[in-house]
Amino acid sequence: MIELTLTALLVFITGIYACFTYRILKANQNVVKIMQSQYEAIYRPYVTISPVLFPAINIFYLRIKNSGLTAAEDLCLKIDKDFFRFGEKQENKNLRNYAAFNNPIAALPPESELLFYLAQDFKIFGNNIDSEVTPSDFVITAKYAYGEKKFCETTTIDLKPYLESALPHDPIVSHLEKIHDEIKKSGTAIVRSIESTLNYGPISENIEKLATIAEMIESQIESLNMRLKTGSVRIERKSNIPPSIFR
Repeated sequence: MIELTLTALLVFITGIYACFTYRILKANQNVVKIMQSQYEAIYRPYVTISPVLFPAINIFYLRIKNSGLTAAEDLCLKIDKDFFRFGEKQENKNLRNYAAFNNPIAALPPESELLFYLAQDFKIFGNNIDSEVTPSDFVITAKYAYGEKKFCETTTIDLKPYLESALPHDPIVSHLEKIHDEIKKSGTAIVRSIESTLNYGPISENIEKLATIAEMIESQIESLNMRLKTGSVRIERKSNIPPSIFR
C-alpha cells in the first residue's frame, strides 16, 4: 500500500515537472520568435513613397526610397492613375508608362531612391486644371521581397494638404545664391579691368597689371574655398580688387 502511494506521488510530481518543462519550452520558443521578428523589423527593407516639394520653388516630385538596411528584392511598382509630368499630355511623359512602374526592379539597395518630377503647384491646384492629367491624389502599390518573405504595401499620395502651405526654406540654397551673385559681380569687374588694361598703357605695364589681377583672382578663389569649408560665408563682403586696377 505504501509503495503504491509513493509510486502515485512520484508519477504526480513527474507530471508537474513535465508540465513546467513544457511551459518553459513554449516560453523560450515565444522569446525566439519575438527576437526573430525584432531582427527582421530592424534589418528588413522599407520602401517609402512620399511627395517632396523643392526648397524655394514650387515643383513637386515623387520620391521612392528604400529606407531599410537590406535590399528590396523583386520590387514592382504600380500607380493607379495617369500623371503627366508638368501637365504635358504626352505618353512619354506619363508617369504610369515609366519603366520603374512597368518593369520589375531586381533589387533596390538600402538608402537608394528614385526621383520623378510631378508638376508645379499651379499645374495641380490651378483653375481649369484637368484632374486626369495632373491628379492631386493617387495610389502607388509596392510589392517586394526580403528573403522568403513577401510584402505588398499601398501608399496614398495626397497633394491637397500642401495647398496654401508655406514653401520650405533651405538656408544653404540661399547662401549659394548669394555666393553666385557675388562671384558674378566679381567676374564682371575683372572682365572690365582686363578690357581697360588691354586698351590703355604700355605692354609691360599691361602684363604687370594682368599678373596682379591673376594673383587677386587666385586669392579670391582661395578665400572663397576657405569660407565654404569653414561655413563662415559673409556674402556682404565686396571684391578685394582695388578700384585703381579698373581704370
